[in-house]
Amino acid sequence: MKQIQIISSLLIFVQVINCDPVTFAQVVQSFNTKANATGVKLKSSLDFLVKISEKARFIKAFNMRDVPLFTTREEREEVLAEVLKRTTVNGMNATDFLRKEIISIDFDQTQTITQLKEDIIKGLNFAAPSKYDVEFGGSFDHSFNEWHVKRAKKSEAQNVKDKLNVMIKQDTKLKERFDTLATEITELSFKLNHVGINECSSKLNSLLTEILPAGKIATIKTVVKQFTEIKNNQAMKMRHMQEMKHTLSRYNVQRTIWARFIIGLEKTPRLA
Repeated sequence: MKQIQIISSLLIFVQVINCDPVTFAQVVQSFNTKANATGVKLKSSLDFLVKISEKARFIKAFNMRDVPLFTTREEREEVLAEVLKRTTVNGMNATDFLRKEIISIDFDQTQTITQLKEDIIKGLNFAAPSKYDVEFGGSFDHSFNEWHVKRAKKSEAQNVKDKLNVMIKQDTKLKERFDTLATEITELSFKLNHVGINECSSKLNSLLTEILPAGKIATIKTVVKQFTEIKNNQAMKMRHMQEMKHTLSRYNVQRTIWARFIIGLEKTPRLA
């Protein structure tokens, strides 16, 4: 056991001197080594410093998928050429209305939602407390290096153990909100991508084969209703993604405070 602890410490020390940023995982690993050396055993692990939820991996993989386009420009114009010239929607020329709505839907798919995806991935990949050095006014890595090489003190390990439930409660609130948002975003993505956009695109393309004017008008009415549902789902998904981004930001600040508390830079694991 003593050899394993020494090896773990050396691995962390090697990474430190290589100038790689200290990660949350290293903070947990170093603390565990110190706690074991003093005989202090935690009732629960500090894994909540490393990741917000088991669903994080799924959300990361899910968000890496391409966001489907409603249609390409060429396909859109080919279909719109089949719209009867005198047809109107909400007092607007039907061709212009359909084009405007399709462009709006595709913009949110390719720009707004894609940017939110990237922000969420960035939040999930956040791994180094030193990213907040400016906000906290000091080098986390420098402080960690000094703390890491100091002899383990039972009082310090016991202090973390005493405050463990406080940190767990703080984490639970963030985790539960993240998990709820993950479920809602996944469900909305299915409705939006695999049902809404696919079905609406297929219905719109039927204008290419529809011969009767009455049939074309009926198709346009159906598509307009589908547009409304798609845009409502898009708006809801973007709100949830924005909140997930905010939740991850709060989590990353909070776990930076936890890490600072563990190495003695904070007196308590205060709420961010």
